[in-house]
Amino acid sequence: MRDNSAGLELLPPDPQRTMSPRIWMLAVLAVLLVLVVAALATIHRNAENTGQVHAPAPYAAQLQLSGLQVSEATNGTGGQSVYVDGIVRNAGRQTLTAAAVQATFQRTDGSAPYRETLPLTLVRTREPYVDLQPISAAPLQPGTEREFRLILDAVPAAWDEKVPDVRVVRADVR
Repeated sequence: MRDNSAGLELLPPDPQRTMSPRIWMLAVLAVLLVLVVAALATIHRNAENTGQVHAPAPYAAQLQLSGLQVSEATNGTGGQSVYVDGIVRNAGRQTLTAAAVQATFQRTDGSAPYRETLPLTLVRTREPYVDLQPISAAPLQPGTEREFRLILDAVPAAWDEKVPDVRVVRADVR
């Protein structure tokens, strides 16, 4: 036995850890997939929100939007989100399966209005929080109405804080 008066014991060196090339390849593919999805989402969003005025959908005359109210809240990234709540009524004879609307916000600085086109989402529940769903999850039958909410995250600070003009620019029916 050797006297170890310092109380130190020698430990064997840690085994060298390596990652297999397969794990590296999977990690690189996962990162690339996330980047592609983010790029596609950005391209799609920019294509829809060019500020161009869209013509109303042929079935739009059968969809009545009422009770529009605007509110603001701070979103998770520290920016402002604008909510537009209202009621959509299907006064036509067909079932609405999807819709998109264009919201036009006037600006106080006299510059061109801000326009954003986005899907019309229905309010599923309000308790304990507002839960939204696409129209396709619960198609809007003829003669019925539902609450909706639009969430806009890029409304410029110079908007006049009035209710925007909201009109249906796409309506899928069956």
